[in-house]
Amino acid sequence: MKEIKYSDKIYLVIGDTRHCMRGRYWWTKKEDFLQVNTWRLPIGQKIQSEVYETKIDKNNKAMEMLIVLCGRVKCEVYNEDNIKINEIIILPRELAILYRGKYIFEILDNGTNVIEVKNKIC
Repeated sequence: MKEIKYSDKIYLVIGDTRHCMRGRYWWTKKEDFLQVNTWRLPIGQKIQSEVYETKIDKNNKAMEMLIVLCGRVKCEVYNEDNIKINEIIILPRELAILYRGKYIFEILDNGTNVIEVKNKIC
């Protein structure tokens, strides 16, 4: 797992999903708005979800996650002042968690397929 930081703040975490640790591996912390973990469990293992309730909360924190299934995506990372702080290529089967700032994505290969997950800001 690789972290891209600027001024001691995490902007992006990226890692290869093919190399998940055994058990449940948490990519995010409990205090992060988006909770991301990978499972590498034995056959028959059961995971019970929490009971989800509808709550009316104001959310002003955006987080996003990308999984590149195939192809490659260039990701330019900018801070809150719109200054470019890094650039990275997200490869097939890599997961990227976007914590803050601004991002510009560029598709690098024909047939690139990406899953994007993000929360809605209320």
